[in-house]
Amino acid sequence: MSNVRVIESSESKRQPGLDLICILVFSGEFLDILAVSCDSFNEETNRHIGRHQTGKDHLRCLKNARDWCRKYHVAFKVNTVVNKHNFHEDMNHNIRELAPIRWKVSKTNSS
Repeated sequence: MSNVRVIESSESKRQPGLDLICILVFSGEFLDILAVSCDSFNEETNRHIGRHQTGKDHLRCLKNARDWCRKYHVAFKVNTVVNKHNFHEDMNHNIRELAPIRWKVSKTNSS
């Protein structure tokens, strides 16, 4: 897999209509995986974390990303970092609805 490239959203242009922090994984010239960050489905929690976007429906943006992936046969993955603001949130229902190929959950080292 020497052809694998990973581009984080800070390096790439955002996909219109998605409005998400994402990681793009390419094998050669083809996009294999779109990994999006979702640390909460609660807007107030997203505000505390620093991920709130005024006027944006985070779940709707995630569904748009998922639908785009389905349309173009790209694997859809969700990454979540558990922290002091979201550790109590049960995200299972919305994650099941999004149906990513993988949900990667990690914890932050800070309190």
